[in-house]
Amino acid sequence: MKALLIVAALNMQMTYDDMAVCKQAQQELTNHNIKSICIPKGRDSRTDDMMTSFLDMVMELQAIQNKEQ
Repeated sequence: MKALLIVAALNMQMTYDDMAVCKQAQQELTNHNIKSICIPKGRDSRTDDMMTSFLDMVMELQAIQNKEQ
């Protein structure tokens, strides 16, 4: 519980690239009698929206460039 409070107080968010790495870290914590869980990150919609907006902008710029030529 103390570790949870410290992590919460410092706003430390542990994220891993995939579930296998999370499970490996969870096993290390379990070896030290620390309870933990792995929660799937899910899809980051902000990144998708930003990328979509960027690609749309590139397409518009290319269309403008083609009209000028």
